[in-house]
Amino acid sequence: MREEMFLTDAQADGLATFQNQRVHHGQFQNAIARITNFHRSGTRAYAPGIMTFVGETGAGKSSVVENFCSMANSGDSHSCVLSIIIPQSCTIKNLASRILYALGDPCASMGTRESMERRIAMLADHASVSMLIFDEFQHLTNKGSQARRYDTADWLKTQLEILHRPVLFVGLPEVNDIFMVNPQLETRRRGRIELHPFDPSTKDGAKELLMLFHFLNQALPLPDPSSSVLKSNEVMLRLARSCKGLIGYITKVIYRSVEIALLSNSPTLTEQHLTVALSELKEASDELDTRAARPLQSKRKQTIGRVISRQKKGLQDEPF
Repeated sequence: MREEMFLTDAQADGLATFQNQRVHHGQFQNAIARITNFHRSGTRAYAPGIMTFVGETGAGKSSVVENFCSMANSGDSHSCVLSIIIPQSCTIKNLASRILYALGDPCASMGTRESMERRIAMLADHASVSMLIFDEFQHLTNKGSQARRYDTADWLKTQLEILHRPVLFVGLPEVNDIFMVNPQLETRRRGRIELHPFDPSTKDGAKELLMLFHFLNQALPLPDPSSSVLKSNEVMLRLARSCKGLIGYITKVIYRSVEIALLSNSPTLTEQHLTVALSELKEASDELDTRAARPLQSKRKQTIGRVISRQKKGLQDEPF
């Protein structure tokens, strides 16, 4: 087992700056634009409705949502976008409590469902909330009985009518199941966004990935970025294939490899650093059991579910 060293303050600052930058690739920019347009038009519409934003784990949804919220809630804007993370096995009252907590209610979990609903409407007006985002929305669709899921979907539909604000559902592709549970919600959906993995086997996919690696290399917190492995097309596209084209996993491997390079006082980033980082993260990924988060409901779906679970982990079994 390799002994872990400590970063200096300067190294920690450099690594944090490197990790904090946003990689604005094509899909990222398109998603930001569509959500922004939905938000801006929705605040002016009588019935703004719903938009769904889905993608596999590691596709980059969280980065898009964080960036959009940061832009929407900055500057001189007198309104705010409210983002709520939905926990597993979430009931209607749990969801109402989460909304109230995000609105700053000190007694978020107290009261009857009806009183909580009244407080949501009152506090949303008081805080000038212009849009609601429900992240990890699949947690409302993959647990509980059909009747319970229908009730949750019906409650959400009612809240849409009361609040008159655009709402974004974010999560895994199972988010779309809510519209099958309660088809009336589908009539209120104004659009769909899906983030797809990069495909390094295509000309366009490879080109965008290589531009991304070039961008990252420019900000590399190491003395000699000119000889960095990030400039090797062959090695970096191989890494992308190992991570199934999922930007979240690709950047995670790169961030860890840069940390390893800093700890070893290496002048640049090498293929060996990438290999060690990928090996570490693949081992951690293999230890995760994703079945509890994505329950399987039939024999046919079990086969599909196993494939999806492996994709969710993002790291292939093949060596880098």
